[in-house]
Amino acid sequence: MAANRGMSERIRKIYQIVRAPKIAFSVEKATLFTEAFQKYEGDPNVIRMAKAQAYMLENIPIYIMEGDLLAGAPASKPMCVEADFWTKGTWQKEGIESLRGEEYSITDEQAAKMYELTEYWHKIIPEYKLYDLYDDPMWAWKKSGYLLPVNTTLEEAAGMGYACNGMAIMPEADTYQIDYAYVLRKGLQATIDEAQAKLDAVESIRIKSEEDIEKIYVWRAMIIINRGVIAWAERYADLAEQEAAACEDPVRKQELLEMAQICRRVPRYPASNFREAFQFLWFSVLMISRQTTTPLGRLDQVL
Repeated sequence: MAANRGMSERIRKIYQIVRAPKIAFSVEKATLFTEAFQKYEGDPNVIRMAKAQAYMLENIPIYIMEGDLLAGAPASKPMCVEADFWTKGTWQKEGIESLRGEEYSITDEQAAKMYELTEYWHKIIPEYKLYDLYDDPMWAWKKSGYLLPVNTTLEEAAGMGYACNGMAIMPEADTYQIDYAYVLRKGLQATIDEAQAKLDAVESIRIKSEEDIEKIYVWRAMIIINRGVIAWAERYADLAEQEAAACEDPVRKQELLEMAQICRRVPRYPASNFREAFQFLWFSVLMISRQTTTPLGRLDQVL
């Protein structure tokens, strides 16, 4: 095929995978996040979110595809999107059933889980809380057709569900640019150490305002989520070592061992070379984005 001309064997195999006719659909990320979000009810919200995301990172299935040189999967299985229930509306029956007739592969079990998660989230997400405040002029505007299709019910206006990839929980940073260079040169362990130093310096008698309390919660949450990201990267190091041990191709074995070594270093510590920087960058992108179209900025300067 003309499309395959000039491709290496590695790229040709990846090309065949991404051209698969069916897109897998998963509720793994949403299920894990929801389990922890429910478990930590009562915690300050910023800490609750950090614990829930860290729990998801510790338990979501991971994989390394054949030929991969970078670790870090945007979903729980290859060529997959993860259902989202809390940022752009919840899934209604019509939306779920319509996807099953398209290019997405959704099982009966997954559909049942989506209904279950929708039941939990649809009264928690901000959209539904806002609709309680709509007066007649605002509701008339919502039904005017500025969004397509035209909204006729609150359920439709709250969104028909969203599916994405990436390990982020909150809406992605699409409208601003992350200072990746700062993070790559610093490493997450330094951020943990700084937050811990702030906590160690706290004297209870000097806590005088709600703002003081919120700072403490944020520092604790920073430690939790950054440790979660490091643990997630080390899961890939473990997996790469396991696959290397079973690999009979000496070239691929070395690639996997190098991947493991890199994942032991970044994102915990600053990147010390190009490969480490690229791996650190990819982990960072997956953590801030729920879709892999988030801009990466000036890579010629960052790397």
